Amino acid sequence: MTGPASGSLDLTLGLRYSSIGVPNPSILAMKKILASIITVTLIIAMTLAAMFTLVSATVYVTAIPSPAQRAAAVGAEIVLGVVLLLGTTWLATHLAVRIFHHDEPIDPGAPLV
Repeated sequence: MTGPASGSLDLTLGLRYSSIGVPNPSILAMKKILASIITVTLIIAMTLAAMFTLVSATVYVTAIPSPAQRAAAVGAEIVLGVVLLLGTTWLATHLAVRIFHHDEPIDPGAPLV
């Protein structure tokens, strides 16, 4: 006899999976959502920091009186901008792939869900 009147103690506590080794899908979905929000916040902060850095570097470079030094500083500023913005883009795509990857192989004829 099973059920509430059987006298046996229900140790599943109303969880969907009673096995300890099986991850709860709702917890995994919540972790994905939280990781996505943190990633978006991080990328926005990094992009803003890169823009503020580049604007302050531009103000500094335009104040250099010597044309040769200014040309070298403009080249360094371009390299800095490329490194900062490509680094931000790389990190954004890297984190997105790590958050939303699938471990199991997907059947080529299966519908996309």
